[in-house]
Amino acid sequence: MPDEDLGLDMSEVGILEVIQEQIGLAREKILQAASQQANEILQKAEFEVKRLNEVIAEKKKIQAKTTQIKCVSPLVLNVKQEGMTQVFDSALKELNNLRSQPNYAQVLEKLMAEAYSGFTGTVDIFVNPADVAAAKSIAAKLNIAGNVQAKDSIIAGVSISQNDLVANHNTFASRISKVRIMLSGKVAGVLYV
Repeated sequence: MPDEDLGLDMSEVGILEVIQEQIGLAREKILQAASQQANEILQKAEFEVKRLNEVIAEKKKIQAKTTQIKCVSPLVLNVKQEGMTQVFDSALKELNNLRSQPNYAQVLEKLMAEAYSGFTGTVDIFVNPADVAAAKSIAAKLNIAGNVQAKDSIIAGVSISQNDLVANHNTFASRISKVRIMLSGKVAGVLYV
């Protein structure tokens, strides 16, 4: 018997067995606690991995949408810019159609008076070739000393210059250009919503 080899009596053997049993139980509790902690750590790690994978997937979606927006934005901006250009081109076309209206001579007279303001002396008056006769009559009516000349680039309205140094353009195109600058922000606000 091994216990006899150690020189232990029966009571000592009983104590030794109790100690060994207690050590076994303590070892078993430690192993269970360690196993439980390991399982909890593993579950937390799996949860974090799952959460990080979801974050990565969401980030990839956002990056894909950002890339789409970067690709589409210039196209949308271009379409909106074309829309704004069409608005002003349409307005200019409508104004140019005023030439065929019966009251165009009155409009031309007002445009010439505005364009001449600030000038004194003889000026050069440029109008559409179809408006030369009317412009000569209006210049005489407004007491403007000027040389009326045809200019194909003027669709409607008048441009006045003096000594080829100073020019005052009061054409429909120049007015639309001025209005375009003043209103482009408002028009853009309507189109870009």
